[in-house]
Formats: sequence, structure tokens, C-alpha cells
Amino acid sequence: MKHALKISLLILTLISCKNESKSKLNKIDSELKADNVELNFQAYIKTLDKIKLPIKYSLSESKFSKKFSKIGFEKYKHVWTSKPYGILYENDNNVVLADLSIGDGGLVPFITSFDLYGNKIDSLGPYKKSGMDIGYEAIEFLTFNNNRKITVIDSIRKWKLNNDGTDIMENSLKITSDTIIYRIKENGKIITE
Repeated sequence: MKHALKISLLILTLISCKNESKSKLNKIDSELKADNVELNFQAYIKTLDKIKLPIKYSLSESKFSKKFSKIGFEKYKHVWTSKPYGILYENDNNVVLADLSIGDGGLVPFITSFDLYGNKIDSLGPYKKSGMDIGYEAIEFLTFNNNRKITVIDSIRKWKLNNDGTDIMENSLKITSDTIIYRIKENGKIITE
């Protein structure tokens, strides 16, 4: 009953929010969080940092949204992630979030687009080639651009292996590089350009 009353109060407040102060809404959000009531998507994204773009992302990046709602994160996170990085893009139709997962070389972002009600539209794991193995080293460089584009530039070093596959063959190194550009459309779908 207590939760139903607070939720009803929140709905009434949101309906009349044109005339209400933000501090009253924040107080109600805080009360709901304290009572462990499941947060809706709009309340969750208010707890995330907006990422200043453009930004060249580094695997050693240690920044993440510090004051995020743990309840909201558990509901809206990308399945393989452990912390929210923040809001990448938003428009009148959707919000694009980046969450962080622990990868081989550091924290790896996963991107997810949602409609304004928190329904998932699309997702992307932009690091597709990074890693190391015998005879293989790949590094990818990621840039989140202002124009809803994500640029990934890779550098790959490959060596041929000896007959038993236990070591590289000297002088067999081949280096390649490639660029992939992803664009998040106005409807939230992620495409490769």
C-alpha cells in the first residue's frame, strides 16, 4: 500500500510537472529508491552521466557513472556488463547507453539503444577483433563522434606458425589495418556504413 501511494504520487507529480519544481521530483525519486521500488527507464537515465563527445575511448578508461541506480542498471544493462559508462546519444525517440564489461585488455564498452520507455531497440559490441594469441595481435581504437557515428580502427599483426603450432615463424609478419563506421539511426537501429 505504501509503494502504491508513492507511485500514485509520482504519477500525479509527473502529470503536473510543468508547474512543479525538480527538487520535488528528485525527492520522490529518492524515496522510491530508498524503498527499493523498481525504477522506470526515465528515472534510471537521470542517474547516468552524459558522455561529452567526441571522445576517443581507451580500454584503460576507468570512468563510469558514479551515482547510477543499481536497481535501474540491473534492469537495463547489457547482459555482459558490470558498470554503466553513461549516455552517448539521445533524441526525441531514443536513448543510447554505453555499459562496461571487463575484457582481456581492460574495460570494453557495449552500446544499447532504447526507446523512451526502456524497450531495447538494438545493441553493439564494437570490439570484434581485439585480443592476443600465438601468432595474432589485434588492437582496436574506438571513437564516439557527435553525429551518432562510432568509428573503430584496427591494427592486426599476424605471423605464420611453425609445423607443430607452438611458435611463430620469423619474417612471416603481416600487418593489416581497417576502419569500420557504425551509425545509430534516428530510430535507434545500429548500422554499418
